[in-house]
Amino acid sequence: MTMRARTLIGLILCNLIWSANPAVAKVLLAHLPPAEVALFRHGSALAAFIIGGATLRACFPTASGALRPLFALPRTRVEALYIFLLGLLTFFFSPFLQMTGLSASRATDNALIIAMEPLITVLFAGLFLGERVTLRVGAAFLAAFAGFSLLSGLSFGGMDSFALGRLRGNATILLALFGEAACSIFALKLMRSHSPSATMGSGLAVGVGLLALLTALTSKAFSGGVSLSGADWAALMWLGPLGTTVTYLYWMFALARVPLATLAITLFIQPLCGALWGHLFLEERLTGIQALGGGLILFSVVSITQGIKLPGAPKVLMAIRLGLRINRFKN
Repeated sequence: MTMRARTLIGLILCNLIWSANPAVAKVLLAHLPPAEVALFRHGSALAAFIIGGATLRACFPTASGALRPLFALPRTRVEALYIFLLGLLTFFFSPFLQMTGLSASRATDNALIIAMEPLITVLFAGLFLGERVTLRVGAAFLAAFAGFSLLSGLSFGGMDSFALGRLRGNATILLALFGEAACSIFALKLMRSHSPSATMGSGLAVGVGLLALLTALTSKAFSGGVSLSGADWAALMWLGPLGTTVTYLYWMFALARVPLATLAITLFIQPLCGALWGHLFLEERLTGIQALGGGLILFSVVSITQGIKLPGAPKVLMAIRLGLRINRFKN
């Protein structure tokens, strides 16, 4: 088996792990507020990131990658602002909203909505990196939004409280994706003078600090009111060290070995398998209309990822690649 084939298999395994994250998060959300779940997940991921980095330095002191700093220290006020915005939007705003939306919705809905991430990244690249947003991108976004509406059961003829609550949850998950897409903009600027891992380390540290502050002000996490069961600890280890840190590090270093067009295909493992886990383990069911909505979302993303091989939009391509590298750290 070639190195590229082995790498692709590893990336597929990463997506399989990520596809279970919404269903696993439901275990913690059953009795913990969203802010605490987001803090525990990203806090454990940060701890694993620091421990893993320190271990690499100790075991491989001569390796060039191990000598890189774990955190990007700002050299100017502008860099400090970018790091703060990266942490605020990507590792605070986005995970808090995603867990808040997931607590009111279903893991199946979350898995399908997350599939819109590359499309929103392309839109942000067009808006903030000076690239023209084509008619194809606009049409794909409208199709994805139509699919989102069908999946969420949007109706102007009246909705019961349960359906309205799920719609609000899905809308919150969708809003969280805009925070994730913003990371491509600020990280792109920081990575001109810092490594990707150091950039993410600093953003994650800021985000965890903000989540800790929010949790301290609004919940019982720091007053001895939280008691985790064995199932909770297993879910936390899945979401944090395994489902965030280990998979991210593999994804980041393997990204350069696989063509972007091939890599994009693996992203569809998440929504499809995520919906399957919700069906098997949480007994979540999609109606025919909701399944059609999920299909529209996937179709819209396919129409965009099939165009990433086209030349003429280098900044958009760079943002997509950066988004694929960074956003896997959170989903």
